[in-house]
Amino acid sequence: MRVPRKPTSLLEYGVALELIQEIIDDQQRRQELLATRGDIAQEWLDLFQLLTEYPNISTDLRSCIFNLMIRLSRKSGLHPQCLTIRGVEKQGSSPVGGGAFGDVWKGRIGQQLVCLKVLRAFETSDVKQILKDYMQEAIIWRQLNHQNLLPFIGIYYLDVDQKQLCLVSPWMEQGDLVRFLKNTSPDVVDHDSLAYDVACGLSYLHAEKIVHGDLKGVNILITPDQRACIGDFGLSRVSTTQLLLSETSRSKGTTRWLSPELLKPEPNCVLQGKVTSMLLLACVMKFLRVGYPSMIWQRQQLFLPSTSRNDVLCVLRIVRSCGIQCGI
Repeated sequence: MRVPRKPTSLLEYGVALELIQEIIDDQQRRQELLATRGDIAQEWLDLFQLLTEYPNISTDLRSCIFNLMIRLSRKSGLHPQCLTIRGVEKQGSSPVGGGAFGDVWKGRIGQQLVCLKVLRAFETSDVKQILKDYMQEAIIWRQLNHQNLLPFIGIYYLDVDQKQLCLVSPWMEQGDLVRFLKNTSPDVVDHDSLAYDVACGLSYLHAEKIVHGDLKGVNILITPDQRACIGDFGLSRVSTTQLLLSETSRSKGTTRWLSPELLKPEPNCVLQGKVTSMLLLACVMKFLRVGYPSMIWQRQQLFLPSTSRNDVLCVLRIVRSCGIQCGI
C-alpha cells in the first residue's frame, strides 16, 4: 500500500486526512495497512504521528488514527521515529525503584534530571511482548499535553540492538502521592488542590478519548510546587463506546484500587471505561482523606470518604453522582 508523501500545506493535510478516513471506513484497506512491515510500516507510523498533531483535525478522526497507529506499532514492532531521543545519561549503579516489568533509574539530559523507566524482561520470550507494551505506552503518552499529566520526553535505547529501551520523563524529587503524603505533615498538604489536579488530568484524558486504566497513588506524581500530575500510561487505551470484559482485562491493575466491575465482573458484563476511571478517581479521593489505599466498595456498596476532616462537599457530590450513574 502506497504511503502518501509528507504533507506540507493545508491542502495536502486535507488530502491525507481524507485518504486516512477512507482507509478507516474500508475494512479490507485497513487490514492491508495493518499488514505492512519494515520501511513501509515506518512511513505510515511517521505520517500518523504527523497527522495527529494537525491542529484542525477532529477529535473522532484523531482518535481513529491514534488507534490505527497503536495497532500498527504492535504488529510491526516499530514506533514513530520522532519519539526517539539521544544524549541521555543513566546515573547510579542501581535502580531507585521499579515494578513488574521495569526498573526506575535517575538520569540526566544535559543539566536536566530525568526519570528512566527501563524495560526489564526475565525471559527471551517476554522481550517482544513487553517491548510492544512499552511502545504503546510511549505512543499514547506522546499525544498528551496537560499541566496535570506527567510530561513525556521520549524513548531512549540503552543498547545498539534497540532491545532495551526506556521511557524518559522529568524527575520528580517529591515522588508519588503515596510517598508525598507519608513524608509530609498533613497541615502543609493542600488536599483539595491535589484532588482537583487529579480530576482535571482525568477530565483531559477523557476529552481526548483516553482511559488511563491504572489510576492510583503511586501513579500520581508531585511537582516541585506540590501539584499533582498523572503518570504511568502502561494500561491506558484509546476508548471505544464499550469494552467487553475479557479474562485479561479483568486481571489488570492493582487490586486495592480496582473498581467493583473489574474485581467481581458479571458474565458478559460490558465495561464503560470512563465509569471505571471515575471509580478509580473515587479511590484516590478516599486515599487523600484517609491516608491509605483501600477498596472503596464492599458487599456491592460504595463507601465514600469521611467528611470529618477537610470537608469537600462538592467533591463528595461528584463521587456520589458517579456511583448513582453506575448503578451502584
